[in-house]
Amino acid sequence: MTSDILANVRVLEAGEGIAVPYCGKLLADFGADVIKIEKPGEGDRTRQHGPFPEDVPHPERSGLFLALNTNKRGITLDPGLPTGRQVLEALVHTADVILHQTTPDMAEAHLFQAEALRRDDPRLVVTGVTPYGQFGPYSGDQGTELTSCALSGLSEGLGENDRPPLAAPFSQAGYQAGLSAASATVLALLVQEMSGQGQAIDIAEADVLATLQTGVYLNNYHFDGTRSMRGHRFGSRTIYPASFYRCRDGFMWVTAPQWAQWERLLAMIGRPDLAEDERFHNRRRMADNPPPELDVPLAQWFMAHTRAEIFHQCREARLPIAPVYHIDELIAHPQLAARGFLMAVERPEISALRLPGLPMQLSKTPWRVRLPAPLLGEHNVQLYCDELGYDRSELTAWRQSGVA
Repeated sequence: MTSDILANVRVLEAGEGIAVPYCGKLLADFGADVIKIEKPGEGDRTRQHGPFPEDVPHPERSGLFLALNTNKRGITLDPGLPTGRQVLEALVHTADVILHQTTPDMAEAHLFQAEALRRDDPRLVVTGVTPYGQFGPYSGDQGTELTSCALSGLSEGLGENDRPPLAAPFSQAGYQAGLSAASATVLALLVQEMSGQGQAIDIAEADVLATLQTGVYLNNYHFDGTRSMRGHRFGSRTIYPASFYRCRDGFMWVTAPQWAQWERLLAMIGRPDLAEDERFHNRRRMADNPPPELDVPLAQWFMAHTRAEIFHQCREARLPIAPVYHIDELIAHPQLAARGFLMAVERPEISALRLPGLPMQLSKTPWRVRLPAPLLGEHNVQLYCDELGYDRSELTAWRQSGVA
């Protein structure tokens, strides 16, 4: 069995930013031939997004772009032009999967309309990833991370009560929507293999966040009418303690939801008597405002020890307490190193890269790095001339007219 489980799958990726490229990356890292379509002369907007080496902006050295586009081949094309539309149609005929981010009201929507594409090729899987999906009153609207977080309800739980709500950090809507899109696409490919039929996949970023992130909010609201989870040190409806405690060289995440864990924690800090105090038996009620008689001894004990000392004792006591690592510590951590958290990638004109790997391990068909992220238009000749049969003189004319 080949290690590249998707080696016989060709994917056309017509999207930029986070969600669609991350979906394409996940498929490409497992062997799919992902062809990334970018705007001539401009490319994916993440090429303009840092970090950059030595903080010098360069479209071929964006850390975000390089991380999101490993193992892809890259071409430039403007399908809005008549010739570009014809070339896109030729590419579609070679594909098994189309990834796109067009909403029903976008000018490009007719290019990636699933029903029309699948009339010509019923096997096609057409995956769309947009802020609000392909139907519903907001489906034609554009959106951002902020609006997806707001509509999903996630922002209701982020921030302080006396300040505005916040969006989730680090493009969570895009990454989680991309992961959902990749999972759904692989399922659709299984159906395609069994039945010979493709299908349309509709991923809404707001739906993904609402499903994966805000379920606890919904449960709290339905059961006891709690509307907001913002502004609580320990988080509403949690069992004390569930918070970050400062220690001698940083912070520890401290929790002990089970009563036996709570008893072991109090014994570890030398205060087993607190477990016997009936005032502190209902730890849910005190989660948002713990009594000083309980919280101060806990805080003082953590402050007297280092993260390593605390973590060692907690492992011995079987307590779910963990240190908060700085990023340099995280990169060097033996657990993540053993699991291949960072992958080495060689790329022209730039030193060897260490980029985040995938959050999944398959024993028989592991992901691997075959190609670095493509240069803008790097594979135009290979795709257009060598594979589709266009003459190089045509490619020259396309460059001059802005087609590719």
